[in-house]
Amino acid sequence: KRLADDIANMSAGRKINTLSQDWGTPEKYVQAVKEFFGGAIDLDPCSNQNSIVAATTEYMLPRNDGLKDNWNFKRIYVNPPYGRAIVEWASKMAQEADGGCEIVAVLPSRTDARWMHDRVFATAQAVCLWRGRISFDNPPPWSKGDAPSIPSLIAYWGRSDGRFRDAFGDAGRVIDLNKGEP
Repeated sequence: KRLADDIANMSAGRKINTLSQDWGTPEKYVQAVKEFFGGAIDLDPCSNQNSIVAATTEYMLPRNDGLKDNWNFKRIYVNPPYGRAIVEWASKMAQEADGGCEIVAVLPSRTDARWMHDRVFATAQAVCLWRGRISFDNPPPWSKGDAPSIPSLIAYWGRSDGRFRDAFGDAGRVIDLNKGEP
């Protein structure tokens, strides 16, 4: 009953379709993001108790709500829940990027979805269409190496799309959304 109550009280756009929304980013991807950002991540608005991101500031439910709390940080990494609230997360990233921060996000590759076109392709500077599926690190009852049922992409909001291409080009096809060409 307590788990059900905790789930019912969650925010951050988590609309539960599984018992866990904590799909942890694997170490090699965390390291790639940290290298891209020059060694550190200032904010992880979607952190959890099992996260290895180790951002300077981590928002974790129930204490912090990444959809509602301040994103006044320079380098932000986002691995949001892949559920229905992804629209809210994409909107938040587009809005916050207008403030001058850099955001790297792992998102479900839903190239057919309106939110992807309106909130990611229309506002981000570049995306990396990830080759293969990202195997996430998940807490029990799941395990390391679980992959979502859909592929992922990496989106970038910021002013260094060339640096983004250099950092993530080996992982998949990087598309500069400012030019609309690969």
